[in-house]
Amino acid sequence: MHCECFELKHFLCEIQIYRRHSLYLSLVIVSQRRETLLSSIRNLTEERDQLKSSYQILTEEKEKIQNKFQTFISQTEHEQILLKCICVHHSVKEKSCFEDWKKHKNSFYFFSTEHKSWSAAREDCRERGADLVIINSRVEQVRENFWIGLTDENTENMWKWVDGQTLTDKFWKKHEPNDANDGEDCAVFTTTAEFGWRTWNDISCSVRENWVCEFNTAKCHRMSNSTKIVKLY
Repeated sequence: MHCECFELKHFLCEIQIYRRHSLYLSLVIVSQRRETLLSSIRNLTEERDQLKSSYQILTEEKEKIQNKFQTFISQTEHEQILLKCICVHHSVKEKSCFEDWKKHKNSFYFFSTEHKSWSAAREDCRERGADLVIINSRVEQVRENFWIGLTDENTENMWKWVDGQTLTDKFWKKHEPNDANDGEDCAVFTTTAEFGWRTWNDISCSVRENWVCEFNTAKCHRMSNSTKIVKLY
């Protein structure tokens, strides 16, 4: 009996030792995993910080490129205006300066053969020293699908021309503009006309259409006080 008790106690002691050892090993494993996770978190944090830094650098570079591009566009537009103004005042060069342009009164018009979104079309006009056409009379109406320089992108139902002037003379088709699907913010000529002159429709600015650029010689008069203009004239 005494021997059996001794063996039982010994067995229980071994079980306790085993349990303690197992618990210790479990704690060691948990601790190691914790350190591994903490190390991974530190690495991920460093990578995140590096990515944030890289993103910031790329954002700054993007802004610099955009600014340079905008400056280039502005310079190109200004140079094109100067060139065209010289052509207006020296008609002998007018043909080469306004090749593929059509003249009506004080304006020259360029009719594109490509298809672009409204903003891309306007950018093309500005690179030519002009802008999307501004309609001042029925005579300037065209029965083709062409972008014109009219939009309410900034404020819904507040239609303005590209020169900032608010729309006064309106040549909308019946029931237009209707801003269908809450996404029609740019004006376009259409192939059909009502009463012979109502041809405008509002459509999505992302639609690819032909466009009409207009160069009004009034720009030359507005720039006539420029030293550069005077020297060139």
